[in-house]
Amino acid sequence: MGVMAQRFNVDPNKLLETLKVTAFKGASNEEMMALVIVSNQYGLNPFTREIYAFPAKGGGIQPVVSVDGWLRLMNEHPQFDGIEFIEEMDGDGSPLSCTGVIHRKDRSRPTKVTEWFSECYRKTEPWDTRPRRMLRHKATIQAARTAFGFAGISDEEEAREIPSVLPNQITIEATPSNDEVVESEMALAPVKEPAAQLKPITAQAMLAGVVETAGHTFETFKQWASEMGVVTNAEKLTSWDEVATDEAKRLIRAKTGMINAMNQVKGKATT
Repeated sequence: MGVMAQRFNVDPNKLLETLKVTAFKGASNEEMMALVIVSNQYGLNPFTREIYAFPAKGGGIQPVVSVDGWLRLMNEHPQFDGIEFIEEMDGDGSPLSCTGVIHRKDRSRPTKVTEWFSECYRKTEPWDTRPRRMLRHKATIQAARTAFGFAGISDEEEAREIPSVLPNQITIEATPSNDEVVESEMALAPVKEPAAQLKPITAQAMLAGVVETAGHTFETFKQWASEMGVVTNAEKLTSWDEVATDEAKRLIRAKTGMINAMNQVKGKATT
């Protein structure tokens, strides 16, 4: 949130309050963190609806990028060298397909992606009144994704069909208080001792494993947790075991967002 606040030159706390009642309305703290990370990663502006929260199939929310956001991503890419469209119509002038052709400065051949009206059409007012424009938007988005490798983001039409999985495997349940994800990962942890000597794998131990496997130390985790206020009395922690079990499980569920945020903390410390 601090990174985004710097982009807009506003107070982080005020920005959080505003996003929760506008572009990211209804988001939990974990979902908010994931949405902000995606927005920061791609430099998208939630206040101009380049990115916004959308109810996911099965519960939760996920980031959706509008066509304006996709156009921003394309136009700001240093290798972008133009886009063309090839439209195919049937006998009465109705659209059959639209092919987006994207040129990159560093490639000898253009990227071509065809979207078919029969596969994309939805019974909605925009599709009924502006079918060619809507199909062109779909071709733009899929061609951009293919040409530039934009990952972890979707448009609203796709969001209606996919479950509540956020970028980089961050999964937000409709009721994120259950511990099924953490417990299933514990069950799959490798066994290194004879069965008679097995010790319970704690949420704190799993959290330590996630953080340290990503190349971070307990001190880096402690600094991040203290700055973000995501762990109670983080500044007073002296070991992993002192992290509350419910907080450790919550962080494990949002582990990718946590690691991405810690990477930013580590980067600041080395500059």
